[in-house]
Amino acid sequence: MNKKILIVEDEAPILKLMQEVLEKEGFNIITANNGERGFELAMSEKPQLIILDLMLPKLSGREVLNKLRKTEEHKDTRIFILTNISGVENIESFVDSDKTSYFLKTDIKMKKLVKNIKEFFEDI
Repeated sequence: MNKKILIVEDEAPILKLMQEVLEKEGFNIITANNGERGFELAMSEKPQLIILDLMLPKLSGREVLNKLRKTEEHKDTRIFILTNISGVENIESFVDSDKTSYFLKTDIKMKKLVKNIKEFFEDI
């Protein structure tokens, strides 16, 4: 199975780090640095997993998430949200189902992210 992941992140250092680490782990990585491009790539590339920042130019992560969930192709796609939004209740308002989980950027550890991604691909 082609383990394709789309990373939508506008902070270049974070995007580069995630891309490098995940490519070393053998994943096929596609990247976008704004929400509009992220949505376009999600539709054309059909990744199995999307890592989505919430604070993005052009379309916010929440807008991207809402648009994806309205499509047949991505209503069930697994999405990992990256955010700096504090307050669990604020974050949980973005988590629409068991297909969506989140990581706080300030707390993110690449080992934990990789572990979660590997577990996701073991389950599909």
